[in-house]
Amino acid sequence: MTDYTVILPGGLGGVALATGGGKYYRILQASSPIAVSVNGGTPLARAQGEQQHVPGGIHSLRLSSAAAQTVVVSVTAGGLDDGRVTQTAPVELAQATTLTDGAPIAVLAAATPLIAAAASGVYRAGLRFWNQGSADVMIGGAGVTLTSGVRIPPGGVWVEETGADAAWYGITAAAATNSVSVQVLT
Repeated sequence: MTDYTVILPGGLGGVALATGGGKYYRILQASSPIAVSVNGGTPLARAQGEQQHVPGGIHSLRLSSAAAQTVVVSVTAGGLDDGRVTQTAPVELAQATTLTDGAPIAVLAAATPLIAAAASGVYRAGLRFWNQGSADVMIGGAGVTLTSGVRIPPGGVWVEETGADAAWYGITAAAATNSVSVQVLT
């Protein structure tokens, strides 16, 4: 079990944590409600004492709050107990100040580059991938296949925060090409 002490700046500011695993999280301390996004999912409102079981495992948490506050979150593989390790993480997630809309990219039945890795010293706050085609597109690294990566259904959008600086590729099984647009947040 690991406890994370996080300083939330309030407003639109948030903090992202790479938790390294665990299947439960619990809000041990929060003076007002916070929003918690698990593994890049939809943020859910949580209050002190609330917990959630995540069967697939917790790889990342994104915490935000309208009010500035210090929050303590515990992540564990099993039930919560008193054997705790505390880590202070006063890291503020940078907010995007620029949105760059990329032109649609034709995705084929072979791994197709969607966006190159960020240059050294450049930080992307996030990426948004929009499948404008009529068939599923899988996105991931250079080795992405039709059975690996992240599936984006037709018309679907994938928002990436923790791997935004990486190079991303897409692949589709459709006989015709699909188009994917990438929006870069910096």
